Amino acid sequence: MSIWTPERQALALASCNKWHGTKHRNRMCQVGVGIDCIQFVKEILADAGIIDPVKLSAYDVNDGTHNVSQRLATAISFALDVETVSIQAPAFGDLAIFRTGTRSGHVGFCTGAAIWHSLAGQCVTKSQFNLWRHEIETLYRIKSIGLKNSPQIAVKL
Repeated sequence: MSIWTPERQALALASCNKWHGTKHRNRMCQVGVGIDCIQFVKEILADAGIIDPVKLSAYDVNDGTHNVSQRLATAISFALDVETVSIQAPAFGDLAIFRTGTRSGHVGFCTGAAIWHSLAGQCVTKSQFNLWRHEIETLYRIKSIGLKNSPQIAVKL
């Protein structure tokens, strides 16, 4: 059974639309000013009631630009109760971990055929999932409400 009730889906989409057009800025989380990809996903999940609002501890801004996306996947699977699912069947609420360069890690929030993300050098946007399908390394489905472990520890893994 999916954790994504119609009410939670509506709240998540409202959150995506609230952030739409906000510029990408590392470590920021202010509507209309700046947000990065992990903060964006965290805000969607909090706004939808999947996790409690939480502040992420400081992290090295180079983590997302110079380390392979596996580190990001490890941090997410540490903090949330997730399972890896097929890239061929994205569902609402799935988290896509993908490359945006040769060694950069990035996360986006899936809404079925679309993916919302905050891409470095751009802004929060909605893209077609198929445009990124070949760059996606891991697709996670969240299995339960709440955090499994502290995200403050997860960002340091």
